[in-house]
Amino acid sequence: MTSIGTDNQGKPKQRTVFFVSDATAITAETLANSVLAQFHGLKYQRFRMPFVNTDEKAKAAALRINEIEKETGVRPIVFSTLVAGSLASTFNEYCNAFVIELFRSFVGPLERELGVPSDHSVGKSHEIGDQDRYNRRIDAINYTLSHDDGQTNNGLEEADVILVGVSRSGKTPTSLYLAMQYGIKAANYPLIPEDFDRGELPPALENCKGKIFGLSIAPERLSQIRSERRPNSRYASLENCRYEVYEAERMMDNEGIKFLSSTTKSSRTQGQRGSDDVYVADFGSLRRRCSNKQTDAAEATLRLSTRLSIGIKSVLSEFCRLSCETPAPSLPNTQIVGLSPQFSANKSFPPRASATKH
Repeated sequence: MTSIGTDNQGKPKQRTVFFVSDATAITAETLANSVLAQFHGLKYQRFRMPFVNTDEKAKAAALRINEIEKETGVRPIVFSTLVAGSLASTFNEYCNAFVIELFRSFVGPLERELGVPSDHSVGKSHEIGDQDRYNRRIDAINYTLSHDDGQTNNGLEEADVILVGVSRSGKTPTSLYLAMQYGIKAANYPLIPEDFDRGELPPALENCKGKIFGLSIAPERLSQIRSERRPNSRYASLENCRYEVYEAERMMDNEGIKFLSSTTKSSRTQGQRGSDDVYVADFGSLRRRCSNKQTDAAEATLRLSTRLSIGIKSVLSEFCRLSCETPAPSLPNTQIVGLSPQFSANKSFPPRASATKH
């Protein structure tokens, strides 16, 4: 039996947590992480077990979780969003963990309060409730992808907002955030040294000034971000970053373009900026997360979309498929545990990963 260590009171320092669902398990993981964050000083090793949608998989999941208890000597914690009663019953019958059934905790009391039974349907939270709103959002995402980084000047008149700023100031993640969250058609255009030499906006934007909003950034932060991509280059040097930021802000001032600094702003707290009541995302934390693995994934998705000339629905489907095989980047370190129909309890558990402290 493997020891995971104890604190001064003899309590385990680390607990293993599973997020079990008959769909993606993202809802279970999101709710669970909010709860776990309330317990400081503990380390959690997280595993997501999505698509446990048959009795066979429910039993396999339970047996797999039981293996961890045998290995560590500590009962795992399970956050479950299994909707179907038979799946939950099968899972609970075989599982020796401490199980918290998130949906059942709320559905039963709500049924009694509302006086109507729930549908007990899988994936309800991910259904399309408003088809028109969904279509507008998909159109906005398509538009934003095709108008990223000044790829094309065609159709700029259709943009709801056009973001401008120096390279790596966060235009792409902000544009995608606006499109995906609010259905806003957001184009973005880089301001480059040639524009500073002319002292004017790119010619393609001359007739679109009413839609332009600027993003700036602290030169020190910009240099740090650029150095992750092109270390020891003039492009990433602090001197060049100071020059570009200064010239970009001076140009935006001269052109009467409103702008804000993305250095410390959060994408989850929206600031009302720009003309015509367009809400533009303050996105500092998003950009900081996107500067590494998430930006790689976003750019890979953009390249895939361009190279294969496939629709955004296909891109998003592919991204969702991949998300079932790799951790969701915005959440703490979580391993994805697949459950194939051929799984047997004799198969080895995935390698243990380093825990994340919360």
